[in-house]
Amino acid sequence: MTVIAAVLAAKIMHLKQRGVSFELCAEAEAARILAGQDHYFRLAAYRVLFPKRVGGPRDGQYAGLDFGHLVDLAALNHGDRNRREGELRRLQNDAYLGPLVSRYPIGEMPAWVFLELSSFGAFADFYLFCASRWGDSGMRDEHYMLRRANSLRNAAAHSSAIVNGLGSPLDAPQLRYPAALAAALGEIGMSKRLRRSKMRNPRILQMAVLAYAYSRFVPREKAEGTPERLLALADRSKLHGDWYAGNTVITSSHDFIARVFEAWLG
Repeated sequence: MTVIAAVLAAKIMHLKQRGVSFELCAEAEAARILAGQDHYFRLAAYRVLFPKRVGGPRDGQYAGLDFGHLVDLAALNHGDRNRREGELRRLQNDAYLGPLVSRYPIGEMPAWVFLELSSFGAFADFYLFCASRWGDSGMRDEHYMLRRANSLRNAAAHSSAIVNGLGSPLDAPQLRYPAALAAALGEIGMSKRLRRSKMRNPRILQMAVLAYAYSRFVPREKAEGTPERLLALADRSKLHGDWYAGNTVITSSHDFIARVFEAWLG
């Protein structure tokens, strides 16, 4: 067996040990696909879309994941890759970024150049790629926070009315968010019941994620007044607080957001 064949066999065995089956895509075909440069990491990144087993002899293995699923999802994402490359090529004539695009071929572009040229959404995608490549669960949670913050950023950029969506029906599904955020909310005095209630609302969740992510990612010396502007929003919500004394949706939402902002931005 050649060295390359041994490496491919080891990769397939590793996937099997993680619960990946080879029914939709035979092992021989999988080896051919994995022989391509960096294909293993590109395909493995899609494992995060599948749940893991809890308990029993297969604890921690992926449930219902076949190598064929990874190949198929990567094919679906190929269009997104082409779109990203198209975005970069369109910058070739940009007066400021064009020289960077012209200097580095897309297939050989250093990560720092790619990030200089990328949108926030592309940056978040790159962050998830790195998290998956290195098996870093902490980075994967941070990617989640970047995505939530980006959703709020896009809403603000388009002048969307955020406040009119603060109410959530009692039967709204519980939204997923990182355990680190839940723990941080608990540390500032938010009860589990309050967290379950408020985190059902995607807008409140996004604002909480934004404040928490900002406190984690942005050094104080780089803040340049941003915390003060966000805290001013919390102060503004209190300006006519007595007007809404009979509306628990508004008062409880304002109180929750103010506490979060003051704890992580104050």
